[in-house]
Amino acid sequence: MKRVISVLLAILIPFILFIASITALSQIPFFYSHGFDKLGTVENAGIDVKSKEIADMMVDYITGNREEFQMEADVNGIKRELFNPKEQKHMEDVRQLIHLGNKISIIGLIAAVFLYIFLYMKYKNSLRTAYKISISIFVFFLAAMALISFIDFNEGFTIFHELLFTNDLWLLDPNQDILLMLMPLEFFMDALKTALIINISAMIIIGVITWKITKTRKRLFP
Repeated sequence: MKRVISVLLAILIPFILFIASITALSQIPFFYSHGFDKLGTVENAGIDVKSKEIADMMVDYITGNREEFQMEADVNGIKRELFNPKEQKHMEDVRQLIHLGNKISIIGLIAAVFLYIFLYMKYKNSLRTAYKISISIFVFFLAAMALISFIDFNEGFTIFHELLFTNDLWLLDPNQDILLMLMPLEFFMDALKTALIINISAMIIIGVITWKITKTRKRLFP
């Protein structure tokens, strides 16, 4: 039982961290506005509106605070609605996926905390073993992400979408679709880097906590 729980916790930690970091980032307006400003995508698309306004609208839609993924703005001097029906349908799929990610993150976090406390209370020495396995899984995952990004991030991005979506609505035209103009491939590369930095930081913190609470205290007297 001790071994099963240790392996389960080891797998759960990096899995939940990655999902939670991606879903959390996707619900932070600054994440979008910073990306838009860094890449200059709002200006490049000819949109006469502040990046923060677009970011706020997107997050309000994703979090369910607004029903329609749409806003009006001047695009190259012409007032129009920014997003076409295909883009709106795709964002509906994205919203559902993020909501699912939120549920998985919450359930996974509760399960991971429960298993972590259980090991600490019953099999304290196994916590370090679980963390070592977990960090090995994480390093393998990190190396895989780095390899994919180095070889062909675009191909990896395509496979990712094919696995997550059951339709081809995500196949947008970078020359016509505003959504893709705002968030080109570089935007998602930066998002992945940010998520991995969050994951690395979290794994380090978990490691420090694990080592401290499982540290064998020296006895002063025999």
